Amino acid sequence: MAMLGKFAAGGGTIGIDIGSHSIKVVQLSPSRTGFALTRAGSTPTPPNAIKQGVVTDRPAVADAVHLLMRDLGIGAGAAIAAVAGPTVVVRQVQLPAMPEAHLRKSIYWEARNYISFPVENSLLEFQILETHTDESTPKMDVMLVAAPRELVDSRVETLEQAGVELLAVEVEPFSLMRAAIELPRGGTAVTNDTIALVDIGATYTSISIVSNGAFVLSRTITIAGFNFTEAIMNVLGVDVLQAEEIKENELQVVTDEVSRAELSPIGQEASRALEPVLEELVREIRRSFAFYDYQQGPGGTPRAAGAVGVSRVILTGGSAKMTGLAPFLQEQLSLPVGITDIFSKGMVQVPEGADELYAQEPMLATATGLALREPMLVREKGGYR
Repeated sequence: MAMLGKFAAGGGTIGIDIGSHSIKVVQLSPSRTGFALTRAGSTPTPPNAIKQGVVTDRPAVADAVHLLMRDLGIGAGAAIAAVAGPTVVVRQVQLPAMPEAHLRKSIYWEARNYISFPVENSLLEFQILETHTDESTPKMDVMLVAAPRELVDSRVETLEQAGVELLAVEVEPFSLMRAAIELPRGGTAVTNDTIALVDIGATYTSISIVSNGAFVLSRTITIAGFNFTEAIMNVLGVDVLQAEEIKENELQVVTDEVSRAELSPIGQEASRALEPVLEELVREIRRSFAFYDYQQGPGGTPRAAGAVGVSRVILTGGSAKMTGLAPFLQEQLSLPVGITDIFSKGMVQVPEGADELYAQEPMLATATGLALREPMLVREKGGYR
């Protein structure tokens, strides 16, 4: 168990991020200047317990969550969890203008055009963002969120078995936006630029584009951390534990032989092994950007007013800290690329002596964003003064 620790007495909202590789828990309490980190930790997810985002071994995962929270000293408290994966849909769509009550009745019919799984087995939510009445046929921009019911139910039932008081379940891109964009700006996502959040997890990568504080696109691809590990295993002939160790200690993402010559012999081989995987990752990111650009242009459907092309990229997820990855992507995409630094902007007070947390920022981004959900809503309503 990789437990980061309990830092202060008191409770607060709990964010629980159940991933295919590890389970992360963060607890935050409001403070006068922002938020105080009171608990943070992680533990490995039981092997083969999650498939396509669905918790298939619920007792094993429930036990892991329960033990982690016990070791962190987390008792009663409201928790927020996330769902993510290839079957989760988060996107803006444009529909004929109608009252919200009418849309609520027809949303399952409208959603058939945008989701690949049966709507009768799904959970849907929406938010009307903007209505365009200056057109011959009035239209409105709607944020559509959809997930298979099985995906959500598996999280809810697992956490209930773990004894967790679950307050809400949300889709992962919203928690990432909260942690990586809203938090550094003091609680607002409204900006004059367009930001791509690239969350590189163990089994998938989510690419979300936020323009003027609003989601306009979220894609999930299957190029992720385990693909890097698998490439090292295949080329170097090592097992998964050895490959993970090489990835963490020997590997540096470089593409030229001059820089590669400075690595250890194993590091050089690992660096070459990753090239096809990195090429595919870059290709998919560019494809996402191109689709976003099409949506903004004359041939697409207009989205957020004043939307511009992607201006920078923020990396999150456990694989984001792979040495050399951010500079490599910056060179390939010709855009500024940085790693999320959720604890470095002063909005979250990290206790003295907990410096190891800064190295875990990308991995803890989702759980932190989940823990921020309720406190930020309270602040918006004038609380915590």
